[in-house]
Amino acid sequence: MTDRPHHIEDVDAERLKNIQEILLEIASGNLSLRIQRTERNDQLEALATLINMTLEELRNSFIHQAHVHPPDAYGFLGQTVFLLDPMGRIESFTPNAMEFTGLSQEELTGLPMEGLIGPDSRKKWKSLYEGVYRDQGRGRPLVLSFGKGQGLLQKVDCLISHTIDRNGFTQKTIVVCFKIFRRDKLREKELSVQVSRYRKANTAPKKKMYPINSQDAALLWKIHDHILNNLERPLPSLIELAHNFGTNEFKLKNGFKQLYGDTVFRFLLKERLKKASVLIQHSDLPIKRIAQITGFKSMAHFSRSFKKKYGYPPRDLRKGGQKNGPIQGVPD
Repeated sequence: MTDRPHHIEDVDAERLKNIQEILLEIASGNLSLRIQRTERNDQLEALATLINMTLEELRNSFIHQAHVHPPDAYGFLGQTVFLLDPMGRIESFTPNAMEFTGLSQEELTGLPMEGLIGPDSRKKWKSLYEGVYRDQGRGRPLVLSFGKGQGLLQKVDCLISHTIDRNGFTQKTIVVCFKIFRRDKLREKELSVQVSRYRKANTAPKKKMYPINSQDAALLWKIHDHILNNLERPLPSLIELAHNFGTNEFKLKNGFKQLYGDTVFRFLLKERLKKASVLIQHSDLPIKRIAQITGFKSMAHFSRSFKKKYGYPPRDLRKGGQKNGPIQGVPD
């Protein structure tokens, strides 16, 4: 058995390091990186290809989720901006560009934009860059791969546009790189702020209030979201629901009331009735079917709860909505 040359072992070690690094990035929620392909035809290359394909599928599914799961689960945040001169060289940039590219200010200044882009994106960049010039500043979206360390690429959504002078002539190119982020992370922070404000505003409450930390708040938000996504299904007891999410009945009962102003089951009833009112006004589904898909066990229970909440029976809302639009006082 012949020994492998040292340079091949070094290359393979670097490739394994890249695979390990990208797996750690995936675990932390970063789906923008890709492993740069090589000309090798071995198991490591096959693994790299599989990881890249999986990342592409995950990224596309996340973008899809942003369209089909309200409220918007994902958003786009302007992360890094480059300003290019007429020759396509980097003239200025936002401060985070150095962290984004791994280059210093001196290395970035004057560098052609093509120098930042991975080989697989350069043809697309050149074509779109010239096209934006012809469109006199109209922005064009593009997904580009940027170098991120040796052997790694990060895939980023970008918008390419141009500034124009008072005579309508193109002057400079603007490249805005976007970052996909999960709105639930922002909501978790908002919940933490909300809890903090609540504590300050209720320093001497009549009833003893128990502190909620950000971890508990995030867990309660998950339960809140679970209820909204499963309105048609029976909700288990508070003990079972709490255990399903790794908490206890006391924290669930008290924390949910503090954050959302209602008990778990009262919140569930309100959301079911709200969904039912929308379906009655904006769909042709039979009211009996609407009662079923919003989680009511019987038509009688549904009608009674609906009238108690809104002051109208469901059938009157259907008639009123069809003839005169939604009845006032019922959510649209």
